Amino acid sequence: MKLFPSRTYKRRGVFPRSCSEVTVLCCERSLDEASEWLVGKRVFYKTRYAVLRKRLGRLRGGEEASLYRLKCASRGLVGEVVEAGVLAHTSDTVVVVDSRVDEHNPLEVILRALLAKQEEGRSAVVVSGRGENITFVVFGDEKPPPTIRVALVDAIPPKPSRLEALLQQVEIPPYARSLLDFAYFFVDSLALASEASGRTYSLCPLEEGGCELRQPPTAEISGGSVVGCALTAGVLRELGLSDFELLDMCPLRRAADLSKDASIHGFVARCCRAEDGVKLIRGYGKPVAIVPWSASPWDLVTAISEVVKAVLGLGE
Repeated sequence: MKLFPSRTYKRRGVFPRSCSEVTVLCCERSLDEASEWLVGKRVFYKTRYAVLRKRLGRLRGGEEASLYRLKCASRGLVGEVVEAGVLAHTSDTVVVVDSRVDEHNPLEVILRALLAKQEEGRSAVVVSGRGENITFVVFGDEKPPPTIRVALVDAIPPKPSRLEALLQQVEIPPYARSLLDFAYFFVDSLALASEASGRTYSLCPLEEGGCELRQPPTAEISGGSVVGCALTAGVLRELGLSDFELLDMCPLRRAADLSKDASIHGFVARCCRAEDGVKLIRGYGKPVAIVPWSASPWDLVTAISEVVKAVLGLGE
């Protein structure tokens, strides 16, 4: 039998990847001294964490609970706990039951937990929502900002931009509106073109306010300016063209320029290099979530979730 040290993990925050990693157990002994009691228990093979409580039945807001990190040995759908250690004691844990929360939406869970942390001053928050599934958030040592400011960086036209239009489709729960603040920053392709001298082209035709960029026969680009990004330049060079000036309209490049703004905690930027869903990078000193050029509303929710998790230091 091997046990984790019976201590609270506070250096880094913890947030399970899904509710299937969390099991709820009724414990007859001290909720804070149950490591040995947990070893040998049989649980679902995906289980990595346990919420211990004193009673059976539905979870109730405000009831006493503690959190444990588990390691299970599994050869099938049911595994046996071989290691257990305290993740959060009862004195550090608050239980929240709120039917407004979708437990399968990470952003809603994290923000509801953050609100409870602000109200209760506890580092660990057990959350149950409308589906009566149970998950939790354990916050790290760093004090979270009262409001997390996320910058959405995109290209225009079209107007509104893709990210701006998507945010209008995303429902931010009322309890979370005070916890998030969004700022918009745009790279204007037509403004870039108006500042260039000579012929200016775009691989996609654009027209607005008397300014027009046409998609030209490839050979005509030589000697002119091209509105695009590093990928655009790479494509043209592979086609044998090198005599052109690139007018960089990449939102990710713009996010890099804004990274020194102390009022911004993280970024969501649209980039055509993100082909397989949302990607989180940290190369700018602040978290940047990249979404595909054809981003969906769920892509945006996922991206904001990833940024918020990074700002709060939440790992798995």
